[in-house]
Amino acid sequence: MFWNYLSYLFKSHNSFRLHSPLVFALYNKVWHDLPKKDYQDELLSRLEVFMTEHQSVFKEGDYVMIFEDHHKDKHKMNVWNDLKNNEKVRLSVDFYRFGLLFVMDRKEKEDFMLR
Repeated sequence: MFWNYLSYLFKSHNSFRLHSPLVFALYNKVWHDLPKKDYQDELLSRLEVFMTEHQSVFKEGDYVMIFEDHHKDKHKMNVWNDLKNNEKVRLSVDFYRFGLLFVMDRKEKEDFMLR
């Protein structure tokens, strides 16, 4: 797990290197100041507000999947990668503690690792 985390730190970016306005807003509205422990309810609330605020991007039928501790073991990481590579998942954001997979109607596919 230690090497997993070091690899994540090496590959991940902070908000200043984001080229996507949508993911920059996601970083600032959802991830920024999220509690370290017992964050699940707050995360769900922030995601709901975020998706409502960005209705021009998120259409009816779009949804987000949340994966916790997907870096803990090889099996969870393989499941994460398989789902992330699914053609219906158009946006993936890996925050290490949890990951978000957005199933949505858009052309380009983007994958981000953020700290």
